[in-house]
Amino acid sequence: MLQNFSKEAKPLLKKYKSLKKDLIKLKEEIEANPLLGTSLGGGFKKIRLNITTKSKGKSGGARVITHEVVFNIDTDDETKSVIFVSIYDKSEIESKKTTDFKEIVEEFRNMEAQQSKKKTKK
Repeated sequence: MLQNFSKEAKPLLKKYKSLKKDLIKLKEEIEANPLLGTSLGGGFKKIRLNITTKSKGKSGGARVITHEVVFNIDTDDETKSVIFVSIYDKSEIESKKTTDFKEIVEEFRNMEAQQSKKKTKK
């Protein structure tokens, strides 16, 4: 989970008491079905999330943007991970631009590279 996601989720978690459980359920759904969501290109996906306490179904719920990251690119030991990039309430924000997400993921990759360099120096 990216820092940006946590920042965006905080007010929604206060507003919708069921959101924490809804996000846990979404994580389980992604693990069961990695193809879940609509592709936005570049490894990004938009997933419609039903917020139980909102009682409007998926179409009136939230949108969660995810990004698939590949670790250990060795073909025998390839590990894929899905990170939560962004979340927004569909009733408050119509849509977001993919370029916004790319910038967030680029910051994440830079941070990961710096941490990796620190570990190898030890």
